[in-house]
Amino acid sequence: MRKTTLYKAVTGMMVAAIAAGCGGGGDSGGFVPVVLPPATGTTPVVPPDAPPQMVSNEERCRAIAAQSLPGTEFTVVEYRPAGDFPVPKQIIPTAETIKSLPEFCRLSVRLTPSNDSDIKVEIWLPGDHWNGRMLGLGNGGFAGFISYESLAAGLRRGYAVAHTDMGTGGATLSFDGSLLRGHPEKWIDWGYRSTHLMTVLSKASAQRFYSKPPAKSYFMGCSTGGGQGIHEATRYPDDYDGIISGAPANDRIGTHIGIATYWATMKKLPAPGMPADKMALLSSAVLEACDSDDGVQDGLISRPEKCTFNPRVLQCQDAGGANCLTADQVSAVEKLYSPVIDPVTGAVIAPQLEKGSEPNWSAGLAIDLSTKPPFGELFSWVLGNDFDFLNFDYFRDRQTVESVLGPVVNATSKDLTKFRDRGGKIIGFNGTMDALIPPAGFEKYLTSVSETTGAGDSFIRFYKAPGMDHCGGGLGPNVFGNDIATPVPLAGDPSRDLLAALERWVETGDAPDRIIATKFKDNNVAAGEVAMTRPLCPFPKFAKYDGVGDPNSEKSFSCQQPG
Repeated sequence: MRKTTLYKAVTGMMVAAIAAGCGGGGDSGGFVPVVLPPATGTTPVVPPDAPPQMVSNEERCRAIAAQSLPGTEFTVVEYRPAGDFPVPKQIIPTAETIKSLPEFCRLSVRLTPSNDSDIKVEIWLPGDHWNGRMLGLGNGGFAGFISYESLAAGLRRGYAVAHTDMGTGGATLSFDGSLLRGHPEKWIDWGYRSTHLMTVLSKASAQRFYSKPPAKSYFMGCSTGGGQGIHEATRYPDDYDGIISGAPANDRIGTHIGIATYWATMKKLPAPGMPADKMALLSSAVLEACDSDDGVQDGLISRPEKCTFNPRVLQCQDAGGANCLTADQVSAVEKLYSPVIDPVTGAVIAPQLEKGSEPNWSAGLAIDLSTKPPFGELFSWVLGNDFDFLNFDYFRDRQTVESVLGPVVNATSKDLTKFRDRGGKIIGFNGTMDALIPPAGFEKYLTSVSETTGAGDSFIRFYKAPGMDHCGGGLGPNVFGNDIATPVPLAGDPSRDLLAALERWVETGDAPDRIIATKFKDNNVAAGEVAMTRPLCPFPKFAKYDGVGDPNSEKSFSCQQPG
């Protein structure tokens, strides 16, 4: 490892921010539009090799925490024998005991790279069944938690595995980011610093424990976790050899402007929101119009970009129509089917909701129209607590938010040359029914990377899952190793398991031409009853029905270029 100490506290809190009351524990009503300082300094490393006299795994485990490292506190250091793991109740009161884990060294760590940081990290190091690799795990929402189930899944597969709460402990996996409001250092921790510190400390701890570094390091996450992966590739290209980035919130501000635009659009309707029966009417009409665009009618819209459905065909001819949409409702739907545009520059700020995603517009976005929009802290901390997104200026207000938080929370650099040149690989995925982070956003980013870095498909491949919701679930095939804690049919098979596919691509150069996704009956993976399998094809290819064979089998589909 090249660096030798922990990140020093970010120096010189912006004078304007402090004057506005945004530093420390304040709950500011406004913010002077300045750019938050990037994290500076160096990263923690423990000595590379365990002393030769330490021969037992338990001794090696304890030795990791024997050093005094600035800003690093090992709160739990234990070598656990094979057996059950009781999840700490003070952290997750409702969690159940995790059964039948192999032996491992458990490290719970608290990192304080600044005076206002409180980052929790868990590192689990397998005993004698280490596969020689390190795996970093992503988070969701505003984070604030450790996923012990995901750690356990990575451990069972032999990885030295790590997870962080991103410095927002006390928050929940939700849209509540109140812990961040008024805390510039916590924005940095959540934006990217916690993930990098977790990574460096985990790799160094593995080197200390095994007396050699991980041969390869991988990262896996979806949503916020997908964004964490892109932050790593763009900011710290040496951290990981391969990254799985699902539904990435890498354009964090654009993503949440899109979500808030949905909230505002529905809230502005004369009767706020879209009644369930009207949403069902819309969804059925779209499905009828566009189901067969991939060559087969199967209840899924696999090619939303090809769907030309016009919601005006549902507009009521009279005021009392029951099986129709009002003019206001049609206008709202048309707005949501279109990208959010900067009115001055004409640039796309946020992608459109895909046709076919309508069943998830309400449940998938989990929006309460009686409150402020989800992730509202991105706007209210910068623009003031009294700010109302119903009056959002998509040019001026957006630029203000971007100038303050963009350098910290966005990972939109188009230049991935360093990551590519060292052999790094990225597998991205998105569900076509994802109403939270629509796939068009990553498609746009992938295109820009290819134009800037060149040969995008040589190191980035993106797969759209027809009928899948945000990170999983939904009507279509949705199990393909996209969630490490969800059992995968034939786990370890690179044709069905994203992590195995990524490993093979990084370690042998064999790029995945298609990934097989499985749909279980009633989405009950535990029951194991397979309802459908379908190939996922690297963008821009799509899976087209061959015209013969079982439409519920992947064998009846081939990956083809759009045309």
